[in-house]
Amino acid sequence: QRAYHGMQGIVTAVAKKPDLILTDLHMPLATGEELIACLNRNPATSGTPIVAITGHPARQMTPAFEALGVRKVLHKPLQFQELLGEIDELIEVALK
Repeated sequence: QRAYHGMQGIVTAVAKKPDLILTDLHMPLATGEELIACLNRNPATSGTPIVAITGHPARQMTPAFEALGVRKVLHKPLQFQELLGEIDELIEVALK
């Protein structure tokens, strides 16, 4: 399911309860950080693994992101095969 802004992402994630969430950190109507924090507070989505995508090379994985359920921070430009590899790795971990 696709969302075009942060607020739509929050509503969609709560309604659809996806197995994995990919989010940009820079979005209109709610930043990626706001989306992640909101989904972490909601019991329906708090355990969902999240991959954050950013165009800012200085943004890295932090303990605060880890506490909110972020499993990876990936940097743009992102190759499709790299994204698939990260998703495969996260799905394998979740199935174990």
